[in-house]
Amino acid sequence: MTSLSAYLPAFYVFLPVAVVPMNVFLLLQPHRFHRMLGAMGFVYVAALALFGRTIGRSVLETLKLRFEKNDLIAELSRKKDEAERANIAKSTFLAAASHDLRQPLHALTLFTSTLDERNRYPEIGDVIANIKTSVQALEKLFNALLDISRLDAGVLRPERAHVRLGAMLERLEREYAPDARAKGLALQVRGGDQVVYTDPALLERILRNYISNAIRYTEAGVVAVETAARDGALLIDVVDTGIGIPAAHHREICGARACACCSRAVDARRWSRAARGRRRGARESPGGPDAIIADYRLRDGRTGIQAIERVQRERGRTIPALIVTGDTAVDRLRVVKASGYPLPHKPVQPAMLRTYLRNLRRRERAG
Repeated sequence: MTSLSAYLPAFYVFLPVAVVPMNVFLLLQPHRFHRMLGAMGFVYVAALALFGRTIGRSVLETLKLRFEKNDLIAELSRKKDEAERANIAKSTFLAAASHDLRQPLHALTLFTSTLDERNRYPEIGDVIANIKTSVQALEKLFNALLDISRLDAGVLRPERAHVRLGAMLERLEREYAPDARAKGLALQVRGGDQVVYTDPALLERILRNYISNAIRYTEAGVVAVETAARDGALLIDVVDTGIGIPAAHHREICGARACACCSRAVDARRWSRAARGRRRGARESPGGPDAIIADYRLRDGRTGIQAIERVQRERGRTIPALIVTGDTAVDRLRVVKASGYPLPHKPVQPAMLRTYLRNLRRRERAG
């Protein structure tokens, strides 16, 4: 039974040949005891058949599971190889894209610097300064893209050195102070006299990300960078009076660790003086804006259509509006089309915007 039940047809053929003749022989004997043994032999045959079928099915199920496991291992190995190839392809693409796109960016930087050096008109200086700011922002994005490809490739390694934190924070304060002032925010940096042993480039990149995000998502109040020594380590806090991070996303950011950076409550009243008296240009104008040019995708999932409608409700009149977007999703384009607002796609040329405003002025004069 143990040797043949793995293949039930062979077992069912062998069992009667091996046992039935003996049982028949016993049944034909005159003694009652022999006939009882023959009858019990047929019961034994039936029990063997039942047990053999059970063992056979168990063996077949075991073999089936084993082959399925082998197939799953092979499939997993194949998927792993595909994922690794895709990851390598992605890293290669990021590196190539970063390199290829940085070439014209580099040329643009040189041309902008040359234009700034040759400029003799003060009114053009502001335009050139804005171009430089945009080019620098674009360069930061490409640097972040390059860091991602380097991280994926495993070639980004910390290069630690003793760094005087004060100089780094002063540089960041000078760089981000104009962005904070443009939004009516106060940017405050406290401390920073310590010397830390770290990778200066990576630390600066981390602080840049925190500060820029704090300014981006804070509408009123202050963004503060504070340092404090604790238990032989240096803590660097970037505190803001913005919307914060929803508690549902804390675990995604911090893992199973306590998320003090996300859960700390900041009292906006503490910084109310910094935002007092600062209003949007549209609200300061007695009659409201003459026209609205809005991006479609705004913060917190809001849209330019909602912003336009809100301004119109506050002013109690219809204000001509234009929506610009870089989005190509069909459903979003349909929403904007249904709103009736013109929808040029980025990058929008200044000439197009001037034409729109000139036509608007002509319509007002004609009306």
